Amino acid sequence: MPGIVDLAVSGIAMALLARIAWIDFQTLRIANRDVLVLIGTVAVLVVPGVTPYGWANLLPGVILFALGVLFWLLRSMGAGDAKLFFPLGILIGWQGIATFALCLLPFSLLFLGLAKLGAAGRLGQGGLATRLATIGRGRGIPYGVPMAFSAIAATLWRLSL
Repeated sequence: MPGIVDLAVSGIAMALLARIAWIDFQTLRIANRDVLVLIGTVAVLVVPGVTPYGWANLLPGVILFALGVLFWLLRSMGAGDAKLFFPLGILIGWQGIATFALCLLPFSLLFLGLAKLGAAGRLGQGGLATRLATIGRGRGIPYGVPMAFSAIAATLWRLSL
């Protein structure tokens, strides 16, 4: 069962992720400031005793960050998305890495499907539908959105163990 510090830090981090996802959705940008605030928040989770794995939770962050840098070097995603992988890995830890991986594909497909529906004019004319339509027409993909939702799902899974 997670401790009060783990619950509090994870809750704050999930709220920050929701904010980052919303801004990325609107602007296709993940600000360095937001990533640094998230890193500062989740850094508490590597303190021994806060979670069962302590310092070992850095390793999922480093591994995911390395993958993000690789995707960035291949020009598959932006630098903000690549940087976001580091705090996500710390937040989800070893317990959530499989859940994150399993959620990332369906959340990405759902998001891209909604974007394509928006581009086809099947979601209406509101602000959200208009933004999805713009994304669906190939005006950039906010990868931070499915990444954030996958990390939130993985964190909730980790906290439920």
